Amino acid sequence: MRFSDALGCDELINVRCGVVYSRKLAQDQCQIGLGFLDLDADAEVRLTQFIQNRKRAHKS
Repeated sequence: MRFSDALGCDELINVRCGVVYSRKLAQDQCQIGLGFLDLDADAEVRLTQFIQNRKRAHKS
């Protein structure tokens, strides 16, 4: 997976995951739930930081 932060910086996080659910929210938008099966040593910390940063960005 590759994530892009609010500043446009790409972050590569190596994970192995499976799709838990998929929901169509609109014609051009969907939501996918993932279950993480395997994470790199520092991937969990980086993924948590990414999620927290996104939550903060949406609250502003």
